[in-house]
Amino acid sequence: MLAFCLLGAATFGFLALLLWRLTIRMKSEAQQTSEALEEVSKALDGVERQVARADLHLHRLKQFRVRRILATRLLSRLLARRRT
Repeated sequence: MLAFCLLGAATFGFLALLLWRLTIRMKSEAQQTSEALEEVSKALDGVERQVARADLHLHRLKQFRVRRILATRLLSRLLARRRT
């Protein structure tokens, strides 16, 4: 009977040790995942800033192109010979 109790206690202790190790491993993996997500978040913020700058740049280029086309048409009409 004593051997059975000792075997049960040893099994219980072994399972508790396994559970403790798994808990520690899961905690470290959760911390690594959290750190990786923070890095990804920072990277995405950088990408979002670059996209916003690119959009602004394209908007300015489009405005400049429209102004240039309008100026070219206006000058060509002003300098063109009048048809009679």
